[in-house]
Amino acid sequence: MKGLLLAIKNELSGLFTGLRDSDIYLLPDANILPDGARLPCIGIKDGKTGISELPCDTLLNTLPVEVYCFDKLVSGDDCILDFLDKGKLIFDKLRGNDLTGYVREVSPISATPIDLMYTKTGLILRKGYFFEYEKLEE
Repeated sequence: MKGLLLAIKNELSGLFTGLRDSDIYLLPDANILPDGARLPCIGIKDGKTGISELPCDTLLNTLPVEVYCFDKLVSGDDCILDFLDKGKLIFDKLRGNDLTGYVREVSPISATPIDLMYTKTGLILRKGYFFEYEKLEE
């Protein structure tokens, strides 16, 4: 899982305007951003790994990953529309992307609706995209 999370983080580098490499985080929980996080940012969280034993001592690992987009809520429709555009960039970048052969397959699973997070500094928009990766280990 470690290599997969880092490969996804590298793949999302520079994806949209205002996103620094340091604004892409590995998250322990989708509801908690690191202190000092600058918006917009992306959070990547691991899911529960499935393991299947195949012939010839081969393991098939099913690796679910959650990718979240975060940004400030400001008034007006443009804020929501721009936020959805950022999410589409994330989805399009990862959909079908085998991360240069690191995994054998990737499938988009679902996407959450936009949620609001309440923080000391204001309201934050959050939208999640869930993917399932498959990797063989011999």
